[in-house]
Amino acid sequence: MSRRAIPGMILAVLVAFAAAANAQIQRPSAISGVALLGPLHVFTHPPQANYAPLDGAEIEIYARNGALVGTVETDDEGEFTVPVPPGVYKLVPLPPDPELLFPRAAPRLVAVRSGQVAHVQILYKTGKL
Repeated sequence: MSRRAIPGMILAVLVAFAAAANAQIQRPSAISGVALLGPLHVFTHPPQANYAPLDGAEIEIYARNGALVGTVETDDEGEFTVPVPPGVYKLVPLPPDPELLFPRAAPRLVAVRSGQVAHVQILYKTGKL
């Protein structure tokens, strides 16, 4: 083996080592989303927004087997993020006031892959057409 080949071999070993180390670093999987309230107006004209972030919304997260994984609350921008293992989850948005008919949101199914963040939008309907 010549001396010229040694630096190339060292570089190849370092690249292979870095690739193996990078493959072992796994990003956590999570569910990230936003809760929106709307429609806000019966009639809108662009660019008038017809939805607004819903802060303080509580969302229950259930595993595929029906077990409650946890509850998350949206921030003042209506956003939330919760780390979860890979799998399929059912998000159940709780009504802000259970005694009122609106606002309400439908449950959502979300699939989370390993090392990925699944994004979801939850629409709390106001009852306005």
